[in-house]
Formats: sequence, C-alpha cells, structure tokens
Amino acid sequence: MKEYNIKYESFNVYEENVSEAVFDFRVLPCNDGTQVVANSRMYNSIGESIFNFRNLFGFEVNRIRALSGFKEFSFTLNATVQKITTDISDIIFLPRESEIEIMSSNDFFIEHHLFLQKTAYTSLSAYNRKYILLLIDYPGLFDYLISLNKFINSLLTYKTEITDVTTTADDALNIKSGVCQDYAHLFISMCRQNGIPSRYISGYLN
Repeated sequence: MKEYNIKYESFNVYEENVSEAVFDFRVLPCNDGTQVVANSRMYNSIGESIFNFRNLFGFEVNRIRALSGFKEFSFTLNATVQKITTDISDIIFLPRESEIEIMSSNDFFIEHHLFLQKTAYTSLSAYNRKYILLLIDYPGLFDYLISLNKFINSLLTYKTEITDVTTTADDALNIKSGVCQDYAHLFISMCRQNGIPSRYISGYLN
C-alpha cells in the first residue's frame, strides 16, 4: 500500500470588498475500493464553518458561506491517502448474459440515468454514428471498454490549441483531433450509446 500526502490550495483576490459569498469545494480524495483517506483537514482564511453534504450526483461537497466582508480568500486541504494496489487478474467478471440482464433492468436505469443521458457535448450526428463501436460485438463489458479506449485513440490525433471548452465529441470527430477532454467526450458518447453509464471527471492523477 502506497501513502500520499496531498496539499491543495486555492487563493482568490477581489478588486472590491465582497459582502457575501458561497464557495463549494469538490476537489476531494474519495474513499473507495482502491484507496482510503486516512485523515484530512480543511482550512479557510475567513474562519467560517465548513458544511459537508452530497449533491444530486452523490458526490461530496464542502460548502463555505461567507457573511462578512473580505477582499481575499484562501482554502487549504491537507490529506493523507493510502492507495491500495490492485491486480486486474484477480478480478472475476460476470458472464455476458448476467451483464446484459443487469444493464437492461429498470433498477439499473433508475440508478444510473444521469450518466446515460445524451448531452450537447456527447451526442453524435447521424453521419458520425457510423463510428460507434458496438458492445454486442464483444464477449463482455471489460473487453469492450479496453477496445473502445484503443479505438478512440486511433480515431483522434492529439493536438493542443485546436479545440476549446465548447468543443463537442461531434466536433472532435469531424476534425479528427483534440485534447484529453475531447477523447473523454467521445468515449462517453459511445458508452452511453451502448447503455453504459459514464461521466466526465476533472481532477488529478498520479
């Protein structure tokens, strides 16, 4: 097990005095099957209490509401994360029939519907749908996702400054170029077309 000491800092300066503000911080290490947050502490320069809750998507949010005037604001998170080493060969995958049964159920759709919807960033035009890799052609979900990752890498050429935050999966496919977010949007698009819930994550990876 590897241990990481994480320090995240945010510092804002305002031209005018701020009388009231709400800050939400979502850049937080998570506890899941691959890592454990051994300890964490948060600080803010205005000394306000931090309110913790989960949003509509089930993700942890730390909110600070400032009711007194300030012109500078800083936030610091210190955390110790223990990363669990996993071996893909130890994972036992479900049979294809079981995967299909689960993904076709109403319970599955209800639980994951937020990550199955089409969006402006991840929808493909009728012309570009010919590129969609179909899950039905693969022996299982894991094999499909590995192949999809390689397939999208073959479709696009990594080029900076050719796309921006408004570029959609359709746009990237039309110009056959983009950066990491464009690869992600295209991956999400094809997953959702096959009924596989997926979402865009912005964060840090060692």
